[in-house]
Amino acid sequence: PLKALSNRKLELPLLRVQYFDTVDGRLKTLAMEKHSIYALSYIWRIALLLVIGGLLYKALKQLKEYGHRQWLKRKRIKQALHQIGQAKTAHEIRAALNQLALTENWPGNLSISAWHRLWNSKYRHQTDLDSILTNLSLACYGNKQVKPDATYRTQLISCITNARK
Repeated sequence: PLKALSNRKLELPLLRVQYFDTVDGRLKTLAMEKHSIYALSYIWRIALLLVIGGLLYKALKQLKEYGHRQWLKRKRIKQALHQIGQAKTAHEIRAALNQLALTENWPGNLSISAWHRLWNSKYRHQTDLDSILTNLSLACYGNKQVKPDATYRTQLISCITNARK
């Protein structure tokens, strides 16, 4: 046995052991190749384990918080899409779009065109969404009362769910 006297990379010497093999009836030699190991005292091992354990705890805690934020974001998007699906008026759809904006950390109470600009800056441009939001803008800010039908709401939900970065 060898005992390291300091914390460092330890070069082990070439070790040779001779023994008598009773089967062959000869004296044989075993040689262990020269190699190196890292020697650390118990205090340094404990300190290293504590540091690694602390870093692992912090990383797992941040991963948990990230997962919770992503889950909450998905939940809010699902609620907004459900609200769009149940909307009876254009103003209810606009309120759901504002909820989506808050989920994306955009300012609240955006106009439809401002919401559309922010959406296009984050996701790929969709021509279907242009016409849908133009009609929604006319319904919200125009003189005529337009009630969104089921196909309109379905198209809007489809555009939002199929958006790609």
